Amino acid sequence: MTRRTKALIVVGGFVAAVLATPWLVPVARFIPLIEAEASARVGEPVKIASLRLWLVPLPHVVATGISAGTAPLARIARVTVRPSLLHLFSETKVLREIRLEQAVLQQSLLERLGSVPASRGPAAVRIDRVVIDDGELRLRGATIRDLDGEIRLTADGRPREIRASSERGRLKVVARPDAGGALALEIAARAWTPPAGPAILFDRIDATALLTRNGIQSRDFRAALYGGAVSGPLTVSWKPGWTISGEMKVKGVALQPLAALFFTQHTVSGKLSGDPRFAVRARHTPALLSSLELASDFTVHDGVLHNVDLVAVARNPLAKQEGDADNPRQTRFDELSGHLTVRRGAYHFSALQVASGLLRATGDISIGRDRSLDGRVAAELRGTASLLTVPLQVSGTVQDPQVRPTKSAVAGAVAGSVLLPGIGTAIGLKASQLTDKLFGGKKQPEQGGK
Repeated sequence: MTRRTKALIVVGGFVAAVLATPWLVPVARFIPLIEAEASARVGEPVKIASLRLWLVPLPHVVATGISAGTAPLARIARVTVRPSLLHLFSETKVLREIRLEQAVLQQSLLERLGSVPASRGPAAVRIDRVVIDDGELRLRGATIRDLDGEIRLTADGRPREIRASSERGRLKVVARPDAGGALALEIAARAWTPPAGPAILFDRIDATALLTRNGIQSRDFRAALYGGAVSGPLTVSWKPGWTISGEMKVKGVALQPLAALFFTQHTVSGKLSGDPRFAVRARHTPALLSSLELASDFTVHDGVLHNVDLVAVARNPLAKQEGDADNPRQTRFDELSGHLTVRRGAYHFSALQVASGLLRATGDISIGRDRSLDGRVAAELRGTASLLTVPLQVSGTVQDPQVRPTKSAVAGAVAGSVLLPGIGTAIGLKASQLTDKLFGGKKQPEQGGK
């Protein structure tokens, strides 16, 4: 046998031994011990399907099929533990990295781990970092998917820095502990929709915040969305239930895609500016939108009111207003302003003012919880020396609004047309407006809806 052949046999034997190590070294006998220790820490039964030792490229242990709890609280497809070879014979063993692949973690597990008391005395094992690949965090009513993260730990096992990203980098968060025990967050998002609350698509988010066990608070939330921007303080909490509240400055946000989150059909478009103060509270996230409470002055520029033509109604109040696909009912305006209050699923618009090239209108309108409309509008066409101001009743629904002259306006217009053909209609409408002011008043719809 030649020297070369002997060398090949030795190398081949070594390679075979290395490859056979996972099956030859009986590390599986440690599974019950590891399960018992982990179960004691979590407070729920922990199960491991398999455990193997690998020597290449460097020694590491791989566990598969891990679950915690009967629910379960967590499922992890694969855990890889890479020890530091320099510390194998030290009093404190060092794990360079623990990698969790396809981990599905429940919020209740994180809460339990957060309440586990710190161990006394020197730690037998020190972990340098924990890596999460393709994970999933299931909060109450919301799920963060495609989660990748890295947690770097101090010598005493506390987080030094946490870096996480979700949805292929659309959301990125860097967290560092502060002196008060909270985590200081740096948040950046691009083309991202939050997993809870209204499905608002943010083009960009840049914010700093504080994370506690109860929620997140940001004093300088800044975001770009739908062609505009919002900024201001924002608070999100999840104990005992979900609460999202804030005071925002809104500038130049396209209203149509935002309104589509609340209404099924096009109602209004334009560029929205305002200063909303809002809050949503619910035990589960699907109920957040229906709990919205909001108050805001607002202005909409260069927009359209869909499904209603105020100019046509003011110009010919006795004619039936109809529209079709080629000539839809709509009112183009230069500016729409007023005050909006939202409570218990109902919307109340007060001090409304609409201005366009020909039209000026004022009024109050309420939208009930069943999306019914109720309100009054006074529409005036320019160039008529204020002779033609039409008091209008708003009814119907958001999908099919009905805007007609009030009963007194119709009666006045008919009487004026009979008595004084030509100009009598305008005089009758003017008289009916005065009658409404003196005797009818302005009906204030109930804020709670119909």
